[in-house]
Amino acid sequence: MMNLPDIHFTPGYVRAFEAHEGAKTEIFEHKCEDGHVYHIYMRRMLEGYPGYETYSDIFTAYGYGGPLILACKPGREEALVQQYRKAFDTYCQENKILSAFARFHPLFDNARAFASCYDSVDAIRRIAISDLSGEEPFRQELSRSVRRAYNKAPLEGVEVVMDYDCERLDDFIEIYEDTMQKNRAGSYYY
Repeated sequence: MMNLPDIHFTPGYVRAFEAHEGAKTEIFEHKCEDGHVYHIYMRRMLEGYPGYETYSDIFTAYGYGGPLILACKPGREEALVQQYRKAFDTYCQENKILSAFARFHPLFDNARAFASCYDSVDAIRRIAISDLSGEEPFRQELSRSVRRAYNKAPLEGVEVVMDYDCERLDDFIEIYEDTMQKNRAGSYYY
């Protein structure tokens, strides 16, 4: 098993979305003298489109993904990406894949490396990053009013628990689902 840098690139993570997306997990790897590109994605048949029943589209699972350079000779990144693009274009043509959509990973900067492989690359969301080291990792990020409420919560009977063994997973799921109902979230978020 290769060492992948993030859960979003693992087959188990992507397969978890197959039933919901009506798609199958696939991996395309391009290995050559210049390096190794790994691309995990979901493939969905284009049913309901007369004349296109044998065609499909591909997309990354919810979260982040896109093609990722796992190894590259120094100074050969651009050449590796172009070789990957040629091989992947051929693969898509041979397998009747009409379109590809990737949610690139913001921490690995793979959008920069592979922008030339897509018609457009757009930043559509911002992400928040929290430093989880220290006693109370989120406290320094809270506004003054939220810190006040946080300090007052134990007096109101709120208990903060770090549950590393998932012993309170059912409680979390109940709170999560109640919050989704309160916010009228779509079924996707369940």
